[in-house]
Amino acid sequence: MAPRKRKSPKKIVPPKEVKETIIETAPFHLIFPFTLIHKEGTALKYCYFQVKEHLDKYVHRHQLKSKDFKVEITKPREKL
Repeated sequence: MAPRKRKSPKKIVPPKEVKETIIETAPFHLIFPFTLIHKEGTALKYCYFQVKEHLDKYVHRHQLKSKDFKVEITKPREKL
C-alpha cells in the first residue's frame, strides 16, 4: 500500500460580508491615499492606489513620463 498523503490545512477566509463591511465603514481616502491623474486619449484618467509601490508599478507598466502625470494625496469625498 502507498502511504497516505497528508491534507494541507485549509486557509481561514473571512466571510464576504465581513470584508464588505470593513470597506464600507472606512473612508475611501484612508483606504486609497494615493491618486494618479494622467491623460488617456482625450480624457483624464484618475487611478487610486493603496501603497506607493503599486503606483510606481502602474507608472512603469504604462511607461508614463513624469511630465505626463500628476500624483496627489486623495482628498476626502464630500457627503451627499
